[in-house]
Amino acid sequence: MIAIRLFVSALLFVGGHSFSRAAIAFTASGTGIQTFDALPTPSNGWSKMTIGSGNGTYTTSSAIDLVAQTMAASDITNELITTSVVPPSVSAQGPKWNSALRCIQSRPAGVAADVVMATLRNDGDHDVGVLAVSYRYAAIVSSGSTIVESVPGHRVFYSTTGQPSSWILVPELSNAPQGTFTNALSARIEIFGGWYPGALLYFIWIDDDGPFGDSPPTREGGYTIDDFLVISPLKLNITFPDQDTIEFTWDDPHSPFCIQWKQEIDATWVELVCPGTAYLQPDGKYHVSMSKAALRTPCFFRLARKGA
Repeated sequence: MIAIRLFVSALLFVGGHSFSRAAIAFTASGTGIQTFDALPTPSNGWSKMTIGSGNGTYTTSSAIDLVAQTMAASDITNELITTSVVPPSVSAQGPKWNSALRCIQSRPAGVAADVVMATLRNDGDHDVGVLAVSYRYAAIVSSGSTIVESVPGHRVFYSTTGQPSSWILVPELSNAPQGTFTNALSARIEIFGGWYPGALLYFIWIDDDGPFGDSPPTREGGYTIDDFLVISPLKLNITFPDQDTIEFTWDDPHSPFCIQWKQEIDATWVELVCPGTAYLQPDGKYHVSMSKAALRTPCFFRLARKGA
């Protein structure tokens, strides 16, 4: 039987100004990485608002989850304000763009919570049922102080309508630890009902102003979002029709992927033309790489022992 070693890599894996609805374009290659090198504005899909007044309004995750269901995307219309203060300073003006850190930040004070929203539009030709969301996430506080909050970090939700009672929690993005950190977050999201071509999709981040205030040595955390990316993930299915053959299929026939293979002792990658068969030497060890590229479908190929 052929010994195969697989290394499958898939690049498949939200004082202001009101605005008419604009969005981040989502195409076959995703949104592209949002690096926030310049001020993210409503005209390119990023907006904000604040809710309530005074700290300690929401002291549990469930309380934040309930208030999220009262929100409408049409109300989250303000532009982020620019700051260059590091670490982020507390503010009643809502989330800001930090020009020094080149990221979006929240550190509420004098309001119940900050809200950031990203608006995406499906500019592809097909419905999307699954998304992969990732970004760099950090908690920052001044030296000599400690972040103490009843609900650390952001609670993150998505909606295909932006209407009240439509927001779905993304747990993988909503469980920040207490204290300072720098994390790379990611989540696989199944979109209930699908995301149709031309339709909008909304993400909101909610950061409450905790009950403990901002008096040293305990402080409200400053939370940052950077390198935001949304793409179509790949679900790779591997089957073994017989002892000499391995077959690969994946679940998105509309997404173009490049498939390559090589024998472990050979550094040269060989592209497999799909559909097709790559013949391997008996008992060889092989790498298989799959990545997003502007190439053809359909979504099938196989590796087989020569003569099988």
